[in-house]
Amino acid sequence: MVGLSRRGIESLTGFRAVQPLSGMRCLSPAAYDAAAPLARGWGVETALTVDVLRAGLTVLEVPCELQHRVSGSDWRGQLHRAGQYRDVWLALVRRGWRPWQRG
Repeated sequence: MVGLSRRGIESLTGFRAVQPLSGMRCLSPAAYDAAAPLARGWGVETALTVDVLRAGLTVLEVPCELQHRVSGSDWRGQLHRAGQYRDVWLALVRRGWRPWQRG
């Protein structure tokens, strides 16, 4: 998921995010307005980053000591990751990302 989000954001904006899916965000009112309405589900962070950058605002990643709970490899974990992938993919495609078109 991180790679998909990172590639899409970079392709659409030129910005290379280190942690594009971190749920920790601090937004100015202008940034919130640029991103509203927020994308659905797991695509919110990716879409928010694209929308804010396209509005000419700045995104600053600040390192934080956080732990991520990794999904398991059982069928529940696979379904969870499939949902994440779907939402990130949709957020990017709805913002014009076309990875299947080269050139």
